[in-house]
Amino acid sequence: MAVVFLPHRHPEALASTMRASKGESLFKIILRGARARLWMTLF
Repeated sequence: MAVVFLPHRHPEALASTMRASKGESLFKIILRGARARLWMTLF
């Protein structure tokens, strides 16, 4: 997370961090959807 504190020195690193956080949120959405599907399958 040190990349966040150095945006002026590493703009591309900051961009990759932003992209990673966006990917993480997408992963959480997919995980939530998979969990919902699992519950529907069980019950």
